[in-house]
Amino acid sequence: MATEGSQDTPQGRVARPSIVDYTRPHVRGEHGRRYELRIRRDLDEGAPVEWLGGAVALADRFGTLRSVRPMVRRILNEFRPRTKSTNRPR
Repeated sequence: MATEGSQDTPQGRVARPSIVDYTRPHVRGEHGRRYELRIRRDLDEGAPVEWLGGAVALADRFGTLRSVRPMVRRILNEFRPRTKSTNRPR
């Protein structure tokens, strides 16, 4: 994931948003709930819903879909995008 899930920026190497959204559902408890709220906030502020699609694709690839999908579904059930997107994650 280090090479595939990150990109070079003027500030250095940083994780791509789909990697961040992939790792957040693996955190349990209150801290995990705060991560879920951060993803929702990002979407509310205009982040593309496709970032969650990237997280779901990574979970499918790494065999962790069962732990990632519930959070993604909760977020998408509560989130109402400002624009219509046909690329909602499964």
